[in-house]
Amino acid sequence: MSPLVFIAWGIAVRSAPQAASGSIEGVVVNSVTLQPLSNVQVSVRREDASPQTTVLSDQNGHFSISGVPVGTLTVSAFRDGYFGPELNGTVPPGLVTSIKVTEGQSSRISMSLLPGGTISGSVLDDRGAPAFDANVQVLLVAYSNGKAAVEIAGSRTTDDRGNYRIFGLRPGEYYVAANPKQAIAVQRLANFALDGRGGAAAAVSAAAPVSTPAEPASVRTFCPNATNVSQASRIRLHAGEEVSGISFSFKVATVEAVKRTDRF
Repeated sequence: MSPLVFIAWGIAVRSAPQAASGSIEGVVVNSVTLQPLSNVQVSVRREDASPQTTVLSDQNGHFSISGVPVGTLTVSAFRDGYFGPELNGTVPPGLVTSIKVTEGQSSRISMSLLPGGTISGSVLDDRGAPAFDANVQVLLVAYSNGKAAVEIAGSRTTDDRGNYRIFGLRPGEYYVAANPKQAIAVQRLANFALDGRGGAAAAVSAAAPVSTPAEPASVRTFCPNATNVSQASRIRLHAGEEVSGISFSFKVATVEAVKRTDRF
């Protein structure tokens, strides 16, 4: 390469225009207590789904990202046990919003996340004694195309006193069900759809006890005292709320009887 060409190439490189950029800073808070939230994953990307930049909020809930492209950007915030605001009947696992970035300027944004709630209580066996090692499930009532269905939102095993506590639950309506210790380890849980009168087109499958079909035994029980979900009580859980005292006892029935009452 001749010296003249080399010099011209160097001038071209030095004079190449830099991509316009700005910065984003903000804070993330608990929407109930308004306290700052640390360790929130805050991500920024262009709306064309190009690679994103992710940082963590500090102990003051503050975050800052520099060198981001100008224009309208998508900002998301996520932390375990926290949720975004309700959208179309559902509560998303994080918050997604947008912000406009101007060249050489710092754009500010404030975000709030809904804290998860807690459901706790105890389970007794059919004799009134604490049911330890029982599997307790909370079933969230979710809606899709105007129809309701349930999905497992969390589960815990009861302790030696029959107590359970399930936390990090999104705001919504729940059923609580318990499976006795002798129930089969893996059970099939089918989603069910509710009609406009609160009935159900399909139901949650009951766990079959390890016993002969005709022998009465503790069976899968919905709070407060039901073997099928149409007779169970719904629990309304708000953001950051702890609903305690959800306690109930296992019902005794034959497997065949439960199979019959499990459908609506």
